Amino acid sequence: MTINWTLNTPWTNSLYEVYRDISGVWTLVGTSTSNSFTETGLENGTEYCYRVRSTGSYGNPDIVSPLLNYSQEICDRPVDRTPPCAPTVVLENDCEVPLNTLTWNNPNESCADDTYQYHVYFSQTVEGPYVLVGIIVGAENTTFTHVDGSSVSGCYQVTALDTLGNESAFITPVCGDNCPQYTLPNIITPNGDHSNDRFVPFPYRGVRSIDLTVFNRWGMVVFETTDPAIKWNGTLKDTNETLPDGVYYYVCDVIYARLAGDEVVQLKGYVHIAGGGGTQGNF
Repeated sequence: MTINWTLNTPWTNSLYEVYRDISGVWTLVGTSTSNSFTETGLENGTEYCYRVRSTGSYGNPDIVSPLLNYSQEICDRPVDRTPPCAPTVVLENDCEVPLNTLTWNNPNESCADDTYQYHVYFSQTVEGPYVLVGIIVGAENTTFTHVDGSSVSGCYQVTALDTLGNESAFITPVCGDNCPQYTLPNIITPNGDHSNDRFVPFPYRGVRSIDLTVFNRWGMVVFETTDPAIKWNGTLKDTNETLPDGVYYYVCDVIYARLAGDEVVQLKGYVHIAGGGGTQGNF
């Protein structure tokens, strides 16, 4: 608790004594030569009452000295505004699972005594912005796992909060990156046997989105999607008419999520529809 006071007197004050009401008795708790005094070690939410006695004189031996004056009484309740210290965070970046695992120290074991919960913030890039992705209650709970879709690229900040909501500062973020992978098959057999019925990528990772266009041999667009899972069943777009067996060509722009920013890779290839049951025609 910090007590401040002002005064306007024709004499000079040399000392201020601060008294606190302790069980009905005004008890000296400290002195000051300036116009403020801070008392520590108090209990949050408890009311404390103070008054200040000043000691001064005119500096004239013909005038009574010292001159003692009491301030009015003032009461207030201290509120904790000091946050816990920031945790030290370690990131285990597994781009093959994919999964990011964050661990950090409990500030209550080193530099705080009132840590209550943690906030975990995530950004897709080093520059931010950071968004809240996790709230963990309990100072002893110091682990968090996260994945951004199928991406583990990005940076994290972990802050500690006390019971009054005071939050520690952001410190140096911990960051991880993807090891992206996206591969397409060259044949599908959409015959309804639930085996290889759809054009889908092999297990992929680190892909934010795609832009896929499939053509027949005459250059007609037969299918388009931006869904990385694709799930094309060999039918004509818009009409869902079964396409005839044959070779179809594709161009696919794959957008990989990377720490330094999105990376675009273009894939070109073909897919053979076999056993789909479609008849030959002008497709």
